[in-house]
Amino acid sequence: MKFSLNPYKTSKKGKKSLSRINSMLLPLMLVFILITGCSNKKDVENYISNMTTFVSNVEKLSVSINAIDPQSDGASTDLLFYLDYMDQTFSQMADVKPPKGYESVSDISRSAATSMRNAVQLYHEVYEAETFDEEKEAQARASYNYAFECLGQMSDILQNKQ
Repeated sequence: MKFSLNPYKTSKKGKKSLSRINSMLLPLMLVFILITGCSNKKDVENYISNMTTFVSNVEKLSVSINAIDPQSDGASTDLLFYLDYMDQTFSQMADVKPPKGYESVSDISRSAATSMRNAVQLYHEVYEAETFDEEKEAQARASYNYAFECLGQMSDILQNKQ
């Protein structure tokens, strides 16, 4: 069995640390703090709270996924369990309405959620099948990585709107 869901994996031998997730997602929180004067303060505070929860959940799930021993008997089951929660987390994030003036962030978050949903469905097909489908696994990994790229786009947009 082989799998690696770290969206920042640079090669089979090495991967960038989880701090990369922080460096991409935590600026989102800072931007929302800075826009309190541009939008309804309560809306911004609610959005910050929701995004903080989202970031925390993604970090925990990423740590759990990367801690799975691919050689263990329950590796596939554990992976799919965490992926299902990752899908749920991205879907919840996409349902959060951003403050006024940041509607494009909502579009990208929905794209991220859709991509994660596709990735999770494909991973289920790959790891629940009798034989391993390398091409389908590559498609799943690409969708998974794209979901994280969308988060980077969200961060970029929000930072540029400061």
